[in-house]
Amino acid sequence: MDCPERRAGNPADDSPPQLESIIAGPSLRRETVAEPPSVHDDLARNLAAVRNREKELENTLQNKDEQIQEQGVHLKQLLEVQEICATKIADLEEQLRQGQAQLRQEEAQVAKLTQAWKRSTAALNQAQRQEASYKIDDKALQSLYQELMFLISSWAETYCVPDMKQLPESERQSLEPLTVVLDKYPILLKSLVMKLLVYVVFTVSSKEQTGFWWAGNQAGNLRSLYTAFLPAEPHAIPVMLRKGVLKPADVKEFSQWKARTALLFAERVDSAVLDAQVDMLLVEWKQACARFVQRNEPRVWRDLRDVIEKGIHMDLEMCKSRAFFELQQWRAKDLELLDETTFETAIGFEAAQPGMRPEIVIAPSLTKTGNADGDAFETMTFISKWTVICAENRESLKKLPKAGNGH
Repeated sequence: MDCPERRAGNPADDSPPQLESIIAGPSLRRETVAEPPSVHDDLARNLAAVRNREKELENTLQNKDEQIQEQGVHLKQLLEVQEICATKIADLEEQLRQGQAQLRQEEAQVAKLTQAWKRSTAALNQAQRQEASYKIDDKALQSLYQELMFLISSWAETYCVPDMKQLPESERQSLEPLTVVLDKYPILLKSLVMKLLVYVVFTVSSKEQTGFWWAGNQAGNLRSLYTAFLPAEPHAIPVMLRKGVLKPADVKEFSQWKARTALLFAERVDSAVLDAQVDMLLVEWKQACARFVQRNEPRVWRDLRDVIEKGIHMDLEMCKSRAFFELQQWRAKDLELLDETTFETAIGFEAAQPGMRPEIVIAPSLTKTGNADGDAFETMTFISKWTVICAENRESLKKLPKAGNGH
């Protein structure tokens, strides 16, 4: 039956009862069945959770927005700081450029002052050296001499003709002053080169124009002064002092002048001038030695040039000392005056014994008169003895190896 109250209400209530029942669902159709309370609770909880999540998202978005705004403010501040820093960097770069320019000016000034200081120091050192003793150690000088002997020995053994018998008698005449008995072996070439060194490099003569090659273009003038004021040959000074023929003060004054002069020239000689002097000597020595050399190659004379340079260097070292160093000259007949206390046989031969008769000089003795302080000129010592080959060694010359001899 129709309900009057329903028809008087909402027009929608005029719908058929079946349609209302369908729309209302089971709750209307079955009013006696109640809905479970858990469903409403779940829906309420879900709805509350959704709303809470919405609030969280809103808060998060609001926080993010605030952070972005803060970052924007911070970024703006950073840009302002960057601009300030860029300005300061530009100022610093300009200051750096100005500082570098000032530094270059100061460096140039320091360089000028340094050069002036070096010149002053050099002048002071030179003045001090002229008043000081140049002290070369005896062992150091002996080592220089042994090195020189080794160079000569190596050169002769490497390049000398294997047998002097191949040479005409006229070409062997220059060897006769070197020995009592002319044995025709390459060993004589060592003696020849050493004698050239002693007479041309180590002996000072204004007449023969020898010695003091390290003085360059002034060698001639220095030779004249040296020979004019030399009180006596160094080996004769001790005897003459003991006899009272010489005054110690004169010898000492001359030794000081000799040392100061050598020190002065050692610093001022042009190396190009010295090279020219060595080349001139090489031409002369080449003429003296070429006939005894088995092959004419450039390296033969380059090696001989090294010998000359080494000899000039050793002569300068000896002259810079206030002591008198001397390499003894010799002639063939002088060999008869030698005894076993002043000579030693060359390496590879029987050692010197009493009664042995020297026949060939490989190297003369090196003596020292006085000391590096310019005193004690009454004494003479042997820095190196004569190096010889004796008559008793003559047969062993035939067994002499071609290379490797010590002298």
